[in-house]
Amino acid sequence: MKSKFQPIVVGYDFATEQIDTTLFKDKTRAFNELSNEIDKFIKIEDKNLFKGNLYELFINLFYDKNKLNFPPDVPLNVMLKMMEVNLNKIQSLVAEFNAIELDLDLNNLEQPKKDYSIYTENESQNKLAIYLNRILSGISELKKIEKTIYPQNIVQGLNGLVVFSHESNALILNHFAILDKIR
Repeated sequence: MKSKFQPIVVGYDFATEQIDTTLFKDKTRAFNELSNEIDKFIKIEDKNLFKGNLYELFINLFYDKNKLNFPPDVPLNVMLKMMEVNLNKIQSLVAEFNAIELDLDLNNLEQPKKDYSIYTENESQNKLAIYLNRILSGISELKKIEKTIYPQNIVQGLNGLVVFSHESNALILNHFAILDKIR
């Protein structure tokens, strides 16, 4: 009886994780700057309202809040000027906030959890990854008994199926080669 295919981890996508983290930090910073500027004039309890047309929302909420403080015939632009609202700054902050395309829950501002692991796609890739992991385990055992191992020779001998990671100072699986995605 054949067992059901179970993908195994063959790598980690550090680049995408770094991009997502940078986008999250930029969006959070832009949100905080915008929120601080808007909070000077109106309070918005549900921060997820920031996902819509924020400039129009601000103008409408500002007008609703302040219309009773002015005579009925005073135009909105005069109200804004009297309350010292810097519309140019708000517009630029809104543009900066909207330029960062990342969907967040703005009420709790937590970075979305994603799996950046790279998995095998079929049984033959699983077998290759298992065999290569056995080879790498054997090489690690040789290092424990203080045998000199030259990683580049192993990389060449395995035809690029493993690579040397300078971050971990060890040989690791080359997920591009295992997944047949070498360019």
